Amino acid sequence: MRSVLTSAAALSRRLRRQASAATRDHLRAADDGLRFRNASEAWSPSQRAQWMCERLRTQAVYATTHFSFWRERFADAGIRHPERMGAEEFARLPVLERSDLPLLFTEAQQLDRRRRGRVVRTGGSTGVPAEVLKGPEELGWSESAPAFFRARLGLAANPRTAFVWGHHLDPVTRASRRERLEDFLFQQLWVDIFRIDETSLRRADSQLAQFAPELIVAYASSLDALAQAVNPSGTQRRPYPTKAIITGAEKLLPAYRERIEATFGAPVFEQYGGRDVGLLAHQLDRRGGPLTVDWAQMYLEPEDDRAESAILLSKLHADAMPIFRYRVGDLARFPIGSRPGEPVLALEEVTGREMNMLWRADGSRVSGIFFAHLFKDFPLREFQVQQTETLEVTVLLVPREEFTPAHERELQQVLAANLPGCPLELRRVAEVPRGANRKLHPVIAPSRISTSLSR
Repeated sequence: MRSVLTSAAALSRRLRRQASAATRDHLRAADDGLRFRNASEAWSPSQRAQWMCERLRTQAVYATTHFSFWRERFADAGIRHPERMGAEEFARLPVLERSDLPLLFTEAQQLDRRRRGRVVRTGGSTGVPAEVLKGPEELGWSESAPAFFRARLGLAANPRTAFVWGHHLDPVTRASRRERLEDFLFQQLWVDIFRIDETSLRRADSQLAQFAPELIVAYASSLDALAQAVNPSGTQRRPYPTKAIITGAEKLLPAYRERIEATFGAPVFEQYGGRDVGLLAHQLDRRGGPLTVDWAQMYLEPEDDRAESAILLSKLHADAMPIFRYRVGDLARFPIGSRPGEPVLALEEVTGREMNMLWRADGSRVSGIFFAHLFKDFPLREFQVQQTETLEVTVLLVPREEFTPAHERELQQVLAANLPGCPLELRRVAEVPRGANRKLHPVIAPSRISTSLSR
């Protein structure tokens, strides 16, 4: 049966090639991307870095030739010859903020006279929409990235896959004939747990058991909620999936990984990316550890020399809307010796959103990952830490049955010691509210505080 479905999926792909020229170019680029990744797998780090720098210069020449936005930016940074640009020069280019995208997007649309670009919209973790234009080359290279990384995990080309989603931007009501046929040919199931309650979680468990997927791709918090619902004692292992679990869209917290592995048995791998940028990095070790950057497509660098720094991204195949030094809004622990302007091949850990850092009264900040490591040792289903611009901190706790007043007192003491000068309240709730995009934000903090508070 698998061979029949695989052949049918291949036929479907060949038929798509008979569509528009943009679609044909998209699929050709996907093939090119997969071939290149496979052929360059044995390259040394220096060979990879050299190739990335050459691609970056090619993109810079294209951008400054066709986009006034980039001509002005490169000129203002003193980069007169992008074809010979070095890392130190590149680091002088101002960081591209999300607020800069509308102007760049407008120019990209005006230049896209042949209508080959596809508009990709995302609400982002802050709910602020962003629009980017992706051409056939970028779409193809993006499409080939998951296939490459999944092959590295030992998965078949077309694994039986269940998507455990909780996001209104990924509708699971796939009612059209084409969508139903596509799901059949590619062996896909979309499981909706948009509302995380007992009824929807039990329904999801029944669907997954019947479908028996080899691979589950899921929101981290959604799969964790399912694990807690079907395995409250921690001893009831589910028979699915048979091969692997890939989590994305949210930070895979240590407590999530522990519960998911205890419930499903399959190895758990974290992937990192976004709608506007594609797949950026993927974990390849079932024990966790660093995330391998998709260096064939993305040029990642730290914003500064600190071990934990903001991630800046430049696209290496952006044929419709060039992107350089884009602040994706996340923080990561970079390898020792990483410097602005120079690409990295791995991220030690993606630690969370930039905005997910709490302020202390003295103006210093506490990384959101601190709370993830703290709360994993307490019997909690979920948590959320909220801070106002006047430093008040409210901690929402969804306790398990074994959570006691002693646990609460211990948390109060630890948090107070790490957040001196911040008024603190712990509040038990039945459920942590999700954001507009249905993502669970463990930490919500202001981007800045009053200067009078930090004196």
